[in-house]
Amino acid sequence: MEKVKINFSMMIDDLEDTVFESEGLILKDKMHFDDPNHFHYVIEFSNHSVHIDRKGHTIMKLILETDMITNGTLMTEGLTFPFTVRTHHISLTEGLLLVKYDMLDEQTIISRHQLMIKWNQNGRNGKND
Repeated sequence: MEKVKINFSMMIDDLEDTVFESEGLILKDKMHFDDPNHFHYVIEFSNHSVHIDRKGHTIMKLILETDMITNGTLMTEGLTFPFTVRTHHISLTEGLLLVKYDMLDEQTIISRHQLMIKWNQNGRNGKND
């Protein structure tokens, strides 16, 4: 595993919701990092799917697949809340993962989400650093 600098950004309905920077570890198609609220993330990614496993005082599991409707779960205090998402876009380039998806109530869009994770190996900001 290699140490990386993680820049995490979540927008909901075109408004900035969560932004933070963290140190993390990455090995091929899996990254591990913690956020400022003490949640631990394990994210597995490819060009067509993203699996998010977030653990802390609440637990979230979510699978995102391009052009698919998939399910996730949020678990807190012994209760489990299922939810549904429709993924519109996943792009993976060197050091950048971008995912656009909608939270659904049956076929009705509840909110639109954009997840962006950037990472820099060994603290470098790019090829010309």
